[in-house]
Amino acid sequence: CMFVGRKNELLMLEQAYNSPKSELAVIYGRRRIGKSSLIKEFSKGKSYFYSFEALENNSTESQINHFVDRISVQMEDSLIRKIKFNSWHDVFNFLTSKVIRNPKRKKKLILFFDELQWMAARKSSLVSLIKYYWDNQWKEHNVMLILCGSIASFMVDKVVNSKALYGRMTLELHLGGLKLDEAAMFFGKGRSKEEIIKYLSVFGTVPKYLEMIDTDRSFDQNMNKLCFSKNAIM
Repeated sequence: CMFVGRKNELLMLEQAYNSPKSELAVIYGRRRIGKSSLIKEFSKGKSYFYSFEALENNSTESQINHFVDRISVQMEDSLIRKIKFNSWHDVFNFLTSKVIRNPKRKKKLILFFDELQWMAARKSSLVSLIKYYWDNQWKEHNVMLILCGSIASFMVDKVVNSKALYGRMTLELHLGGLKLDEAAMFFGKGRSKEEIIKYLSVFGTVPKYLEMIDTDRSFDQNMNKLCFSKNAIM
C-alpha cells in the first residue's frame, strides 16, 4: 500500500529514535487511521525493530502464545516455541535477556506493542508490569518502547493518564485523519479538485478507506463498488 503524509509524526518519531536516551512513546487513534502503517514506515531501515500485534478478544494465555510465536519468527529461532511461558513475567524476562540486553547491539532497539488493549485484556495490570520492566530492566539499554492502541478510552485512561507511567512517557501521538493535501495525494494528478472533494466528503481522510478507491474508475463506479453493490466493503 502507498504511504502518504504524516511528515510531522514521522519527524517526532525520528527525533525520539535519535535521542541519546531511552524513549517511551504512546500512540492511539481509531481503527484504520494508519497507526501500524506509520510505525511500519518509521521502522524502515532500522536495524533493531521488534513488532508484536495482539489478538482481538483473546485470553491472556492466547496473547502470550501469540507473542512468543512472533518473537520466534523475528529472532528466526523456532526453538523458542518449545519454551513454556506461563505469564507475562516469563515473556518479558526472556525478552530482556535475549533481545534487550544484546551486547552486540550498537543502535537503539525499537519495541512496538500494537493493540495494547487486547494484549492487556483491557486490564491495567499489564501496564503496571510494563512500568516495572521499563524502570528496572529496559530504559537503561537504549530502548524505544512504542505502546499503540485503537481504543482511545483504554489508551488515555489506562496508559496516558495512568499512575504507573506518570512522568515516563516521552512522546504522545493521537493520530487523526490525514490533512486534506495529504489525502489528495491518493488520487494522483488525474482527478479534478471537485471530484477529490466529493470523495473526501464521503470517505473522509481515513487512509484505509482512501486506499480502497480505484483511481481508474469514475466516482460513480467507485461508489457503486464500495457502497452499493452486494457485499460492498462500505
